[in-house]
Amino acid sequence: MRVVDAGGVDVSPCGGTHVLRTAQIGVLRVIGSERYKGGTRISFSAGARARGELLAESAVLRDLARGLQTGPLEVRGGVERVRESLEGARQELGRMRALLARSIASGARIEERVWVEEGGIEVIRQVPAEMTREGDRLVVVAGPVDGGVHVVVARGPGSSADARVLLGEVAKATGGRGGGRAERAEGRMPNGADVRRIVETAGRGEG
Repeated sequence: MRVVDAGGVDVSPCGGTHVLRTAQIGVLRVIGSERYKGGTRISFSAGARARGELLAESAVLRDLARGLQTGPLEVRGGVERVRESLEGARQELGRMRALLARSIASGARIEERVWVEEGGIEVIRQVPAEMTREGDRLVVVAGPVDGGVHVVVARGPGSSADARVLLGEVAKATGGRGGGRAERAEGRMPNGADVRRIVETAGRGEG
């Protein structure tokens, strides 16, 4: 057992470097620390390994700086700007989806079976909410998503119909699955030539 006396500051078992003098360690890089058994455990790398890690991280930092068109020391600010821009774009996308959902719902004042071709799952979920804010409608809204067709069944406040029952009929007919509450249920149906027809005729005794 080798015991290292660090100039009267600390005495501890060998840290794995196996050197005759501390100068032989060269670069010492502290990676992190954590509480351990009433003390503090420090993780570090030293010598050639520490130099290699620092060089690799420096190369990554330079690559990020070039991508952000900034200096290595300004990467943090560049990342923050990208994050803010992304959040602004996300909010704008949300507003556009809400407008699209309201537009689709407005164009389906009479229809109770609506196929949503654009906008993805977020719009598919928003359209039935817009269509059932009042009244006694029971609507089925569906559209293509990755891996299948997403279907939402929802009822208005004046309806006593069970959305789960109608969704179950669609799922049984298409081989899909889903669930929810009596007021609103949704699920994923597999891709297939008959899915759209089944969705558009669900609950009408057709086909």
